[in-house]
Amino acid sequence: MKYNWEQSDWRKFTYDEDKNEEYYNVFSEKLGIAKGGLSFLDEKQHSDTLVDILVSEAIKTSEI
Repeated sequence: MKYNWEQSDWRKFTYDEDKNEEYYNVFSEKLGIAKGGLSFLDEKQHSDTLVDILVSEAIKTSEI
């Protein structure tokens, strides 16, 4: 699979919103579950958890 900028028509990027609707719904559901879980943590635990998530995502992104 090519990156968007590797596509010959990348400047005319389009996508089918209906085709992705299921992914949006799954993401929204998981986001709600995650936010609900975080709401039970005290302020320090909440901050520590968010930092852990951000660090984890930064590491994953740097692997690309």
